[in-house]
Amino acid sequence: MIRAWLAYLLTLLCGGAFYLFYPRPLSFYTLLLLLVLPLLSAGLTLLSLRRLRLEMGCDAPLLSKGEGAFVRVLLRGPKTASGAVARFTVRLDNKLYPQLTQRETLRLPCNSPQTLELPTGHCGWLVATAEKCVLTDWLGLFPIPVRLPAPVLALVWPKPGSAAVPAVDLTPAGGVVLRPRPGGGPGEDYELRPYRPGDAVTSIHWKLTAKQPDDADPVLRETMEPVREAVAVTYDHFGPPDEVDALLEQLDALALWLLEQEQPFTLCWADPETGGLTYYPIEGPDSWQRCRRSLGGAPAPVSGQGVPDGMALALPGHSGPVRRIHLTLSGKEGPR
Repeated sequence: MIRAWLAYLLTLLCGGAFYLFYPRPLSFYTLLLLLVLPLLSAGLTLLSLRRLRLEMGCDAPLLSKGEGAFVRVLLRGPKTASGAVARFTVRLDNKLYPQLTQRETLRLPCNSPQTLELPTGHCGWLVATAEKCVLTDWLGLFPIPVRLPAPVLALVWPKPGSAAVPAVDLTPAGGVVLRPRPGGGPGEDYELRPYRPGDAVTSIHWKLTAKQPDDADPVLRETMEPVREAVAVTYDHFGPPDEVDALLEQLDALALWLLEQEQPFTLCWADPETGGLTYYPIEGPDSWQRCRRSLGGAPAPVSGQGVPDGMALALPGHSGPVRRIHLTLSGKEGPR
């Protein structure tokens, strides 16, 4: 636009000199035309481009890592704007790896769609944002405002089956642990104990009670049930992008395997900067899908804090034993 103004001012200077040295009606009208030409150009441009808008879109909001994907960009306008050309900048952010931000500049003729390839080499939420759109009048002197579109979002995640399923033994380490069943009821496992005030009379074992001395408390038959060991999966949410991608591949394979075994689990990771723990209970495929969206938008720096070794995990809604499976950046797992 600066070059256009310099060219116009030079032309206007020549028109002024023409008027001074040749004081004729032709030189006067020439100078007058040069003076009103910028306003005329701006007015005609605004009239012809009044319905101009910039559009961006992506057909696949969920992408596999390394899959080819593109953002469609279109400067849509009426036929009168067929000669208009816009130059704008698109910022491509990865919410998981903020250090991978890049910018692309496109030259976009009106009503001529173009595509911009998305960098799907790493996992995470990709956000394509139009930052600047430079469009001028026909003379290139005045900027024409163009409404920028909403950012385009796409989640890049490891392709299913890209990593081997970790071998995890879900057998309780301390054997089967029993606890009293709330509300009692029939059951194969039970224990006998003295009657306590408040216990249900229907739970008294009358045959054994009849064999006790007269001054002894009644014997209660208390139904027991096995305590299901909760599974907590932990991992370190930091590291170089390639290593974190490999870790997410292991995590996805393990999560899908646990869901196939009908084993709910809780995913736990620490904020790399503050160390605060995030617990995400996974009950089925839907909750795992939501968890993936959260993981793809949580920044993973190159270094940070992880879940400490031997730390007792207070899983929401669970007070029994917890089996912890920790995934490392090398892809090895094991209880902690």
